[in-house]
Amino acid sequence: MISLGKRPYILHPFLFALFPVFFLFALNVGQMYFIDVIIPAAISIVGVAIVMLIFFLIIKDISLAGLIASIITLFFFSYGHLARLVSAYISHWLSLTVLILILVIIIAIIVRKKPKLIQTTRILNIIAAALLLIQVPQIFMALISEPSSTEETSDNSPVANHKENLPDVYFIVLDGYGRQDVLSEMYKYDNSDFIEFLRSNDFTVADSSHSNYGQTLLSLAGTLNMDYVQNIHECDSLAGDRLPLYEKLRHNKVMNLFKKAGYTISSFSSGYSLSEIRKVDNYISASWMPGEYGNMLLSFTPLPVIFSRLYSPFEIHHKRVMHILENLADRKKADTPQFIFAHIICPHPPFVFSPDGESIPPDREFNMEDGSHFLNEGGTVEEYKTGYINQVKYINAQMTKVIEHLLTVDPDNRPIIIIQADHGPGSELSWVGSSETNLKERFSILNAILLPKSESNAPYVTISPVNTFRLIANILFDSGYEPLPDKSYFSTWEDPFDLMPVNDNNGLVYDYLLQYYLSLKPGKIEYLHISHPLPPGSGRDAEQCLRLTPKGILIDLERKYHATLMELCVEDDDDYLVQYLNGDTVVAELTLFHLESHSDILRDDTLIVPYDAAMTGYDNIIIMPQNGDGIYTLGYIRLGNPAKR
Repeated sequence: MISLGKRPYILHPFLFALFPVFFLFALNVGQMYFIDVIIPAAISIVGVAIVMLIFFLIIKDISLAGLIASIITLFFFSYGHLARLVSAYISHWLSLTVLILILVIIIAIIVRKKPKLIQTTRILNIIAAALLLIQVPQIFMALISEPSSTEETSDNSPVANHKENLPDVYFIVLDGYGRQDVLSEMYKYDNSDFIEFLRSNDFTVADSSHSNYGQTLLSLAGTLNMDYVQNIHECDSLAGDRLPLYEKLRHNKVMNLFKKAGYTISSFSSGYSLSEIRKVDNYISASWMPGEYGNMLLSFTPLPVIFSRLYSPFEIHHKRVMHILENLADRKKADTPQFIFAHIICPHPPFVFSPDGESIPPDREFNMEDGSHFLNEGGTVEEYKTGYINQVKYINAQMTKVIEHLLTVDPDNRPIIIIQADHGPGSELSWVGSSETNLKERFSILNAILLPKSESNAPYVTISPVNTFRLIANILFDSGYEPLPDKSYFSTWEDPFDLMPVNDNNGLVYDYLLQYYLSLKPGKIEYLHISHPLPPGSGRDAEQCLRLTPKGILIDLERKYHATLMELCVEDDDDYLVQYLNGDTVVAELTLFHLESHSDILRDDTLIVPYDAAMTGYDNIIIMPQNGDGIYTLGYIRLGNPAKR
């Protein structure tokens, strides 16, 4: 690290070590705090320093030691990606052996040749610094917009009435647990045994319950604040920063209300950074276990293979879920009433449990991805459904034991137990707002509530999570909360606060996609404003281009057309649904899949208008993105020849 004469500083090993740490943070800006990278960054720096010192003591050349340390660092953090490329052909152990052998050969050649490295060191310093500096703008923006972790959110909860002999309250969130009818229809799984077990123990199971949101943070923040996210958080439809809402979850109204009533508040470590609530009386974690960020960083390295049982990210996740369940099944009676929050990431991916609880880690890098993100990571719909039901079977068996035990902790003062999903499963979920999203699957949830024996106010069959604690607060504290309408809102991953209502007039989540899209009220533009062809090779940022949201665009033709041909210029890496409307009626539709591009960015396709549309006539066209990268562009649209009638 010291500069001797004209020798440059040996900075590149440390910069290369920091790059993956900050790169992963930059990818997750708005979902984690900068403080979460401090420990991984410090460990990386210390690790590189040790490696560099060892080789310096061996070869007595600081420049060579630095070069070797950089090579080892790059290998260490690239291993996961390299192994993934060859995983279809050779096992992880064989790929690790081969890569280590290659690494040893490279190091041996360097030590043997002992090249002059003054210029090489300067170049490596520049490359490493450039890689790190690329992350700086995103990190800087995250730091200046990051909410204060100590800032308390305002709380207008009524003061709880202090009653004698208050029951314990268990709020157990089974992530992604679908409703019985969805499991039967889509997954061909009969869940009636578990549902009947719940009912036989006096649980009320809301057979038509649906979640208020399709994402965990939004759902939990709404539930634990007894209100819709739109009412507790400034929902900018273009904002992707989730941390301000996470602050509302950390300092939520429900826990504050129970705290005022004399409850001891306990929260389990979930392993998912945006559902961790640490500022409680008892924060329960098995031991030091990395969370989602740490597990993802570990998955870049060969450590999960070397310590395949002890430190595999999937095994850590497996142990964490088991620890929560075992701890719940071993609760003791306490001197004060207890409020216990447990967010269990099961049956949600990753699929690591067999039906009997054995560990079956997937053969891929660690992630908790759901829906289309699961498919992007190499999963299949068949794998999703099989793994999901395996975990449903496991969690059913474990929750049966948990419930049986909790009912014996204080038989004279039966606890309140809420077993609820934050959202449904996601085998047909598209995070970019695809028409393939099955809204009924995503929003239909298990929702079972056990109330005190003397309580006659049972939950109604369509109750949604936002009303759960309104009901319970009224029962325990006479809080006087009025029930809210049970609504559901869909949003994409990139735009979590661009919330689109997905309920029909009866309050039920739409079963049919067409109804869903008609409810979105897409943006509107006159046909003449975008009916002129762009020059060949125009990019998607050309002045005439329109950037579309997942809601799509409605093109008002201003008169009825019967044209049989249509030219449509859109990005070539996305899919689009085109609907032809006569008034408010959709008379025909077609889907544009990835077609051969006529240019690098925009494609210009001559389409045959569906016969029904051409014959009936159409005065509006809706264009909606389906699959793609989340960035959608419309270049122009031009109608062709009229139909012969």
